[in-house]
Amino acid sequence: MRFLLIILIAILTSALNAPFAKRHHRVRSAHKVHHHHIMHHLPVPMDGIDISRHQREIIWGQLMSGEHRPKFVYARCMGLDLRHDVRYDSYVDSAQQYEIPLGTYLFYTNYNKNFLELEEDTLSTDSMRGNIRAVSGSALIHFLEFKERVDRKKQKLLPVIDVEEQSVFDFAEDRQMERPYDKYLKFNVFILACLLRAEYGERPIIYSNQNFYSRFLAPTFDDYPLWIARYRTLHVPSPKSDLPFPYAVKPIMWQFTDRGLLRGIPHYVDMDHFVNDATLETIRIKDKG
Repeated sequence: MRFLLIILIAILTSALNAPFAKRHHRVRSAHKVHHHHIMHHLPVPMDGIDISRHQREIIWGQLMSGEHRPKFVYARCMGLDLRHDVRYDSYVDSAQQYEIPLGTYLFYTNYNKNFLELEEDTLSTDSMRGNIRAVSGSALIHFLEFKERVDRKKQKLLPVIDVEEQSVFDFAEDRQMERPYDKYLKFNVFILACLLRAEYGERPIIYSNQNFYSRFLAPTFDDYPLWIARYRTLHVPSPKSDLPFPYAVKPIMWQFTDRGLLRGIPHYVDMDHFVNDATLETIRIKDKG
């Protein structure tokens, strides 16, 4: 009886300590991977990374001399609600120093409340002209901010518009905006894409996760170069795979994890892989001769 009691106490003690042990193991494991850059379990090869202030101070010498040196880097210039990314300028300078192709992405926030006051048919052919200024105000502001913060001469890769769930978050009400925000979101992103295309001579890349793209951005941007986030799967993303009709759009890049670990980066980092025969040349800004 005493022996069974001892076993029971041991089992209960182990169960109570399990969450703490698991968390401690996760921290130790991350520390080990970070310092020894063990990357043997990636589902696909890592071609590049995208970074923001969340990656903190990167030791570029370690990153670029490691076994898993990225072929390209995308750095964020602005986050939610046009907030400047405090690490952006230093990331750009470091990428230039180590001669790695760099591009810039902006996080799009559809914060302009004007569109909420418009009628349901605002985007119809008959009513478009009268309301275009109100609808596209957010796009114009993003473009002007991007142009002011980004040195065109330091860009080797096409600009990227990052559109996600938080892009339609109402900060004043602390909740997601009520539909039909998706109608105006698409129009605003389209105007911003046109402005960037006029500036860079090519269509910008549209980044989004697979589910959000399927629900709110398709099919407007099906002909654009698409960069799709999809985690926890070995299958190449198809941005409309959850919709009930055939779909043949092929993304050029796949963000396959947001939990990558690389030597020289003291935090998790997004990792990206070219798909559907895309290469570095696909995203490189073409010289205008």
